[in-house]
Amino acid sequence: SAPQSRTHLAPTIAAFSAQLDHGARQYNEMVTAAAQLVSAANTGSMSSSPMSQQRYRDELVNATDRLMGWAQAFDELGHLRGA
Repeated sequence: SAPQSRTHLAPTIAAFSAQLDHGARQYNEMVTAAAQLVSAANTGSMSSSPMSQQRYRDELVNATDRLMGWAQAFDELGHLRGA
């Protein structure tokens, strides 16, 4: 709330906002990959070919791995903040 502190905090706030936005995009990618995998498994169309299903599984695994990395980073930050 102090005007003189805004100058010092602005870069940190911008960096954390960018990281949060990046994490939200990764979450959306995971949800999309999961939806595609479920859709491919439940349809009889060409999109449910084993190759397509494997690609969707790979996308889901990659998105999940990224989210797990984010969760671990936030957990570590929480422990550092509490130290």
